[in-house]
Amino acid sequence: MTVTLTNKTRRMKVYNLPHEVYCKALGKCACTFIAGQNERRICSSLTIPANDKMEGVDDAALSVPEISADVRSGHIAVDTQTRKAPASKDAHSKPGSSGQSGKATKHSTVEVTNE
Repeated sequence: MTVTLTNKTRRMKVYNLPHEVYCKALGKCACTFIAGQNERRICSSLTIPANDKMEGVDDAALSVPEISADVRSGHIAVDTQTRKAPASKDAHSKPGSSGQSGKATKHSTVEVTNE
């Protein structure tokens, strides 16, 4: 599931997504590897501009302690978006059909807790 993170502050927010936390919650490694003599793993990061939002963020980011702390403090708002299934072809062929393609979204707020 993806979420939208909204930065409610006047400062840009930059978060490291550490392998031990983020990749474990994601279920796969999202790190970058630098080849060479000593192959190194570089963790991913997430940047949210001031008073802006970042859509399509994997919900595994909510497991990062710095992000969950900012959510609890109100600096970052979290919204989930669920798309409805597209209407069947029969709905478009009926007289009086609205012809909408199922693009309605449902928004809800997610509360993050550290266990």
